[in-house]
Amino acid sequence: MINMKLTAQVQLLPTTDQASLIIKTITIFNTICNYVSKLAFDNKCFHPIALHNLKTDYFDNSLYYHLRQQYPEMSSIHIELILRKVADAYRIRRVNKRKIKKPCVFKNNSAIIYNHLTLSVKYLFHSPANVGLISLRAINSRELIHFIFGEHQSQLIKNSSKIGEMKLIYRNKRFYLNISTDQKEADITTPISHIGVDLGVSNIATTSYGKIWSGAVIDNKREKFQKHRSSLQKCGTPSAKRRLKKVAGKEALFRKDINHCISKELVAVAKGTNSGIVLEDLKYIRERITVRKQQRARHHGWSFAQLREFISYKAFMEGVEVKLVDPHYTSQRCSNCGHIERKNRKSQYRFLCLKCGHDAHADYNAACNLASMGNYHSSFIKAEVMV
Repeated sequence: MINMKLTAQVQLLPTTDQASLIIKTITIFNTICNYVSKLAFDNKCFHPIALHNLKTDYFDNSLYYHLRQQYPEMSSIHIELILRKVADAYRIRRVNKRKIKKPCVFKNNSAIIYNHLTLSVKYLFHSPANVGLISLRAINSRELIHFIFGEHQSQLIKNSSKIGEMKLIYRNKRFYLNISTDQKEADITTPISHIGVDLGVSNIATTSYGKIWSGAVIDNKREKFQKHRSSLQKCGTPSAKRRLKKVAGKEALFRKDINHCISKELVAVAKGTNSGIVLEDLKYIRERITVRKQQRARHHGWSFAQLREFISYKAFMEGVEVKLVDPHYTSQRCSNCGHIERKNRKSQYRFLCLKCGHDAHADYNAACNLASMGNYHSSFIKAEVMV
């Protein structure tokens, strides 16, 4: 059995006093993070254990005991989580191959980390309004706070083999909790066929059974939001800035909804026909491909990775096999005779084989190639997804 990490997001419903206490906890947590980040940068110390034992001329004991003395209102577990958060921030920089030229900075309202020692889910009450109860460690106290959740989040929490780290987020005057869960893979039946899915910009997804999701809707929305943001930025008045904050993130939410709809239908069709799903491995494609300046916004707004993750976790939960294949020459290869030639691709939408004369939609031809490749190539996609 393979485990996958899925994140269930629920909304907290604290009282007024509890909300003030949580905000204070978040602020102090991130203040300490900035202090530790400065020390980590000055001493070139980026590992959580090394940070725990760090000694400098500013304090006699190790950094851990120094923080416990300076901030007695924070529990020992909170201090350990602070050290881990700072270390993770520098680790992400190294993974992304970014030079560490200055200390990592954490905003006052940045998400803070909890684990099973500082936060636990107590009860899930199923009623017309699904409400749960958690025990959360704040400064100098432990609070019982209600939260609301959907049926999907309830299933993730109930079916999880393990509850991992959680993140408390304060956004738009609301509190959210991202609960990381380990889900066991459903029993995968051996597929009798494969569905190839060609991902693109002009057409978001094209399947080997002929279904095409056009990217025109997303392009229209992107242009609309871009013009709206540009006009508000040029205006520059306080009301325009308030409006900018209000529309922030709406384009991303629209793309996310489209990707959810596409992935849900794909997995449903695959499960209903006892088929596997074959996708292209498009990792680092933005580094390999250059586009004109006019096309940059469109190209970099292409959320293929998110769509792949959604397909991956939905297939994982339904027991549908997902394969990842090499995308090279899938657009130049004839799905009928296998002839590969650059000139086979006549235009963005038309494919015409110069050897056998096979004429088809270019993306559909590529999807058929992917479907045939699924019989001998296998690389399961693993992802950590928030739903």
